[in-house]
Amino acid sequence: MRNILDKVRKADTEEVKKGLVKVYGAKNLKEARSAAKRWSTAWEDRYPAAVKCLRDDLDDLLTCFGFADKLFRRKIRTTNAIERVFREVRRRTRPMGVFENRTSMERILYAVFLYENIRYGVHHVFGC
Repeated sequence: MRNILDKVRKADTEEVKKGLVKVYGAKNLKEARSAAKRWSTAWEDRYPAAVKCLRDDLDDLLTCFGFADKLFRRKIRTTNAIERVFREVRRRTRPMGVFENRTSMERILYAVFLYENIRYGVHHVFGC
């Protein structure tokens, strides 16, 4: 959604967003595609770059509709979990400033991702 809204004037952001929410919040794939078509038709004259952005990535955006569980679908369509982990990486690495070598960087990244995986109940490669 951010990629699309970056191509829209601030004054139109809320209205454009309302239509996009109908795409993401649809009950099923058919309804989502229909909402995307309506949104594209409504905005293609004013924001062709935004419409192109949606059309180019629509299949990837609607992948979540391949899952029956609506709660799981919601979790995989958002980037919040990913952004949270990257924020934690920045928080942990910023005080270090410079890494001595690539191995030291990999070690701290591994530790952060291992911690986050354990925290979220995701099993990692070594099964610990």
